[in-house]
Amino acid sequence: MMTWQADLAASPRVVHAWPATRWTAPMTTHHLEGLWQLHVYDHGGTLTAEAPAGRLVATLAPGTVTLLPPGTRSRYQVPGRPRFSCLHLALPVSAPPRAVAAVAVDDPLVADLIRLTARQADAAGAAALAWAALWRLASAAKPGEGLVAQACALLEERLEDPPEVPRLARRLGCSAAHLRRLFQREFGVGVVPWCQRRRAERAQHLLRHSDRPLGEVAMTLGFHDASHFTKFVRRYLGSSPRQVRAGSGDGQTHGGG
Repeated sequence: MMTWQADLAASPRVVHAWPATRWTAPMTTHHLEGLWQLHVYDHGGTLTAEAPAGRLVATLAPGTVTLLPPGTRSRYQVPGRPRFSCLHLALPVSAPPRAVAAVAVDDPLVADLIRLTARQADAAGAAALAWAALWRLASAAKPGEGLVAQACALLEERLEDPPEVPRLARRLGCSAAHLRRLFQREFGVGVVPWCQRRRAERAQHLLRHSDRPLGEVAMTLGFHDASHFTKFVRRYLGSSPRQVRAGSGDGQTHGGG
């Protein structure tokens, strides 16, 4: 599997988004400096991409997803002028990079995340969706950790109301104890603490990078009581929601123990 190295420690910035746009010609070439390109296609064809880290040749089909790093020269051959959705992303360069799949096939979740991002008017919401899509591609880049990758993807889908560990394990065809061991080995924490940490990271992102009312942020994350949301944010982010929005605190998520 072709992979790129990308920093996913913080959310990307969606610079440009095109939902369900059309190609201008059956053969098109692109060269984009400084930004990542994330596409989902509604058609067949071929992509030949010359990236700084290697050459990618991909056969396209409806639902295929491709990720291209900055500086890539790409050539598309497509039938007629079919539709596709595209994101141009600015990724941070502050933490050690991780492998991210260059191509995803038969993965409707990541395809839907890209389409939703392209239609999202709220910048913070778009960044959160794009971040989830990139993490999904990162999971696909680690086939040896299939159960953990699948579990993370399922949990990310419903982070506001994640399934209980036994139910999640049954869906994955393993025992709850085995799934907990896998998470402990991979992340150093169990399934529930992992969910809470990701929930806190999403809360921090929405509080700091959007102007959504605090009640709306709480509802987005599955909190129907403002006091419960405030307690959660204090426990995991070390400050109240208003203080996090104002930029106070250490910017780190805490264990909550």
